[in-house]
Amino acid sequence: MNRELRWRILTLQVIVTIIFAFGAGVGLWAHNFTQDQVRSQLTAQKIPMPLAATLKTSEYSNADRAALDQYSGTMMDTGDKARAYADHYIGVHLKAMGATYSQISAKYINLTVVKKLPPTNPQVQEVGGLRNTIFMGTMLRSSLLQAWAFWFVGTIALYAAVGLAIGALGAFLAFLFELFMARKPEETATPTAIRQRAAV
Repeated sequence: MNRELRWRILTLQVIVTIIFAFGAGVGLWAHNFTQDQVRSQLTAQKIPMPLAATLKTSEYSNADRAALDQYSGTMMDTGDKARAYADHYIGVHLKAMGATYSQISAKYINLTVVKKLPPTNPQVQEVGGLRNTIFMGTMLRSSLLQAWAFWFVGTIALYAAVGLAIGALGAFLAFLFELFMARKPEETATPTAIRQRAAV
């Protein structure tokens, strides 16, 4: 290896170290930012996780209870808790209502617009109340799942940061090895070249 090629390798190692280290820093920042934002927003809502004792066997499946029992009695403050609450608590209640928001809304419109029933009609009030409940539950579930999605992205950013940090360390150690331990160009002369110089 000649001197020019060696210095090109050293320069490349330095550049790779800097790029990987920068990427690791950005990944760590992204992890902290997303998870701090999610945590602060969820904490502000002061939503308690359901107690294990309140999860009836007839209403909740084994998967629902397994997802919720681990957080029993705590406050919702992480994306994982938000997902468990959205899918295994709110989701169960919405499913038990037997209709989606679009379906119950279509029924409400049919009663009030097509059949022209007055707002005081018991059937209109019942369907209207159910429509509001399903709407609020659906929106809350959607918001919690979005919080979990951002939390998950933050977790992936942390894994990426760790991987890039390891890569940066490896590139830096390779740089140090090449700089201080690898044989210098003048030390790698071939035996043939040495004999030719001796013959002259």
